[in-house]
Amino acid sequence: MLDIAQVELVEADWNYVKLTVGRDVYLTRSTLQQAEKSLQSQPILRISRSCIVNISFVREVSRTPRGDFILVLAGGTTSTSSEGFRDTVGEYLDHLKIKST
Repeated sequence: MLDIAQVELVEADWNYVKLTVGRDVYLTRSTLQQAEKSLQSQPILRISRSCIVNISFVREVSRTPRGDFILVLAGGTTSTSSEGFRDTVGEYLDHLKIKST
């Protein structure tokens, strides 16, 4: 059993979902949609069709030349947003900046 508050990253991997906790990765037979529902009590953000990030663990944000977001998590994992989620991720991150000032 994992504490969902410690899950940094959730990624779809065929018939499995990879859960990243720090430097450890766990596989579970599930769907990304089921994992997203389980994590709804956490500050999560879907950054691509196959990836969800727990915003609490984001330590650094940068951009690719195309404008996609590169998120570096507390455990050292790096994940990049997809073009289809670029606007959603940008709006969410802008909202966090405004909220924190």
